[in-house]
Amino acid sequence: MSKKIKFFLSLFSFLSGCFIVFISLMNVNVASSESLEDESSKKSFYIGKKILPDHLFYPIFMTTDRIRLFLSDQNERIFVQIDYGIKRLETAKELLSQDKKTLALTTLSKGHRYLVDATEEYLLENKNQIVLDYLKQALLRQKNEFLQIKDQFTDNQRVTIDKILIENQIYQDKLDSTLILQQI
Repeated sequence: MSKKIKFFLSLFSFLSGCFIVFISLMNVNVASSESLEDESSKKSFYIGKKILPDHLFYPIFMTTDRIRLFLSDQNERIFVQIDYGIKRLETAKELLSQDKKTLALTTLSKGHRYLVDATEEYLLENKNQIVLDYLKQALLRQKNEFLQIKDQFTDNQRVTIDKILIENQIYQDKLDSTLILQQI
């Protein structure tokens, strides 16, 4: 058999497999959306959009995030965590625009956790001024964004946001005191 025929047969087999997987995913999406009512556990499949936490492939996205964090050295890991925290903030705002408040709040909480982890790592081992400045900017941005979107949540959800804002301020204060100690 010639190489061209083998290539086209392989390509046809690959595309057929992709089509079967796509149809299977669409059927899973329909079944899961009919059986689940909690917006945070519903998964959808859409093409041409940013992958949000409600996307069927989001767990794959999260796995690549974790691998990237694992493979990063300390300085890079702090920057990656800050980046993930800010990305989760932007993602939560997108979810809010789709009126997916519960999922948005979960995403905000996870983003905040990334910033807390980055701050803790900085406080334990890092005294780099560039990292400190970037971290402080990220925490301030998070605080300002939370204050802007807070009124879009329910009263119960605002309690969680208030707790995050308090923790955010505590970490900002810790970073400020670190800066003062470095100057002495």
